[in-house]
Amino acid sequence: MVDVEDGPGDYAKLRDGDTLQDFSISPIGGYHRGQIWTPWVQPQAGHIVIPFVSDGQNCCPDGMGGLICTPNLCPSYPNYPYQGIVAQGYEYQRYQTGAANFTIPLRFPGQYFDSETDHFENWNRYYDPPIGRYLQPEPLLEHPRRSRVTALQGRTLPAYPYALNNPLHFTDETGLAPWDPPWIPPKVPGGPFAVCEPGHEETPCELQCMEDYERNADICRKGGSLKDRQTGLGVPKYSKRACWERIAQILGDCLMECERSGK
Repeated sequence: MVDVEDGPGDYAKLRDGDTLQDFSISPIGGYHRGQIWTPWVQPQAGHIVIPFVSDGQNCCPDGMGGLICTPNLCPSYPNYPYQGIVAQGYEYQRYQTGAANFTIPLRFPGQYFDSETDHFENWNRYYDPPIGRYLQPEPLLEHPRRSRVTALQGRTLPAYPYALNNPLHFTDETGLAPWDPPWIPPKVPGGPFAVCEPGHEETPCELQCMEDYERNADICRKGGSLKDRQTGLGVPKYSKRACWERIAQILGDCLMECERSGK
């Protein structure tokens, strides 16, 4: 994000973090420029620093690329409240001698950079990195039974953040719901949703889903082979994370099918 005084007074530049040589690109500056992408540069050892140069005063912008530096016309001179420059990230590219460079569009798990919109595609939703939010609300909030699955984990399902605002610990590979890789759900007496919705009387379809879930959960705890009752397909020796993710997906799909069918 770029918002500094117009003209040659305030600007940033890209510098090789090891050789301390400036790259041959134009100075980065300007009033209310917003998000920009710099040209591709290749540091010697992968390190980049971004020094900021300032003339020590902030004149008012005149709206045409010039400055107003007199107190009678610029009451906030010399401290006009520019926002400054924030380095959000880098555009990684692969480069090798004799071959054309190309971008690597992968971002957080499940996200793919869409150059046409400048947003990150996350399968079911688009993520806007400058604001750190999805542009669409959580689709599964429309399904009460999926919310109950999340309640079992002791969490809420926020509408717009990626991975509960904690991408170092959680992932959201489909844009539908965050996952906690090491999480292992406990066994709950009376079924996995008995404590989540007091007074709710489970239907025969829901009870069957819960029985399947508990049976599959025991398999995941023991590290055995998991089999989907509905498809009959099994994959031997799921990893622990994949096993829990799969049975949660099976459970959610099963409950939503109960809701759709009215069983």
